[in-house]
Amino acid sequence: MTRIPLPEPWQDYAATVRDASYTITDTDIGRLLAAGPTEDQVFEVTVAAAVGAALESFDAGMSALGHTSTS
Repeated sequence: MTRIPLPEPWQDYAATVRDASYTITDTDIGRLLAAGPTEDQVFEVTVAAAVGAALESFDAGMSALGHTSTS
């Protein structure tokens, strides 16, 4: 899966959502909102990063089972 590079402050945040979403705190969200994005934008990036991570894991699992990729 090809990832399109994101500008800061999104890049670090999206990487955290993909790799360890359970570590996202109110402080992380507050930092983003203080940088200018809206709550809707934070939500959209959060969902996109989480779905991307899920699809990547799904593809890896399917590949391990000998199935072709969904992308």
